Amino acid sequence: MRNFRHLTAFAAAALALPSAHAVLVHNQIGPVATISSTQWVPNQIFPDVPPASMVAEEDFTLSVSASINYFEAHVRATGANSPMSIAAWQSIPTWQVDLCVDQFGQPGTIVYSLIVTGSSTQVTFPVMPNFAGVTTNAKVRINTNGTLFLAPGTYWFRMTPVEVSTSGRTFHISRSNWGGGFPNNGNAYLWDPFNTSTHTPTGWDLAFDVDG
Repeated sequence: MRNFRHLTAFAAAALALPSAHAVLVHNQIGPVATISSTQWVPNQIFPDVPPASMVAEEDFTLSVSASINYFEAHVRATGANSPMSIAAWQSIPTWQVDLCVDQFGQPGTIVYSLIVTGSSTQVTFPVMPNFAGVTTNAKVRINTNGTLFLAPGTYWFRMTPVEVSTSGRTFHISRSNWGGGFPNNGNAYLWDPFNTSTHTPTGWDLAFDVDG
């Protein structure tokens, strides 16, 4: 199931723009050997315990108009019920993608939002995805199906699983360890979606890709 909405006139206006050739416009996952990071940040919305929620935010910049094809993240799950198969990863109830314009170097107004079920995601495992039966690493991709066209500018995006706290697992985004990634600016935040003015800098780049 997919549910998307353009939230402002800005996104609607961008639909009329021609798209560029598909390339990675944000590339921080990198080669498989670099993504099993030992450092990560929380990235999960808990609908049953809202104050415990935390969302990772990353920026990218477009020099030309582009159609965004997909968002991808290197996700780490921990806990007794950590998903140990692709089918288990695709059973995650819901993922939410938000795109914001830049406002003074931080995420501003949301201009696009996409909600999908886990069964709509594409999941692949990196090398050594499982650790001691309680931690799993996976690359999760969410396709936009041609619903997102953007004008040149800087944007911030979020790609977050939504699952109750009683599931027996929690989700995180890995730190990017890839020196060849871009943009290498250490410009990522943690956002409290229930205290919307709070954006805490991580000082890291996070393992996300954006294709457009």
